[in-house]
Amino acid sequence: MTDRLPYVPMVRAWRCTGCGRIEESALVPAYWYSLKRSQGESAELVERLGVSCSAQCIGRIVQRLIRSERSAWHAWRMREKGQR
Repeated sequence: MTDRLPYVPMVRAWRCTGCGRIEESALVPAYWYSLKRSQGESAELVERLGVSCSAQCIGRIVQRLIRSERSAWHAWRMREKGQR
């Protein structure tokens, strides 16, 4: 019989994408939100958008995403108009 040490996950710092609060934990801190977006039909195509410590911070992140998508859509439309 071999003596095995118990698995101890490495502790790291988690930073809230909404407010910048930092908490140290091996996994996403308790009661925090992990925000992800699917990029296709495969479960492997997932993009992490960040972690959030509260619903209020999720709102901040969502507002940034809306501005970012609106900006990308506008840039795409301008390219389309230029190609016609």
